[in-house]
Amino acid sequence: MYVYLVDYSEKDLGFSSQDATFLISIIGILNTFGEVIVGWLGDQVSKSKIKSYVLLLKILSTIPF
Repeated sequence: MYVYLVDYSEKDLGFSSQDATFLISIIGILNTFGEVIVGWLGDQVSKSKIKSYVLLLKILSTIPF
């Protein structure tokens, strides 16, 4: 998905080339912070709650919107 994001942002959304590549860097930075936060939360919450949450997300991801 990220492979086509720059082209999509430039052609369809009208972003400049610099803004489109900046969008990719913002996504990477937010992913890094998200991984650290989710890792920390994983240490704080019981494993059964995490398994239940993961199962719920898997079920919700299969429902077409």
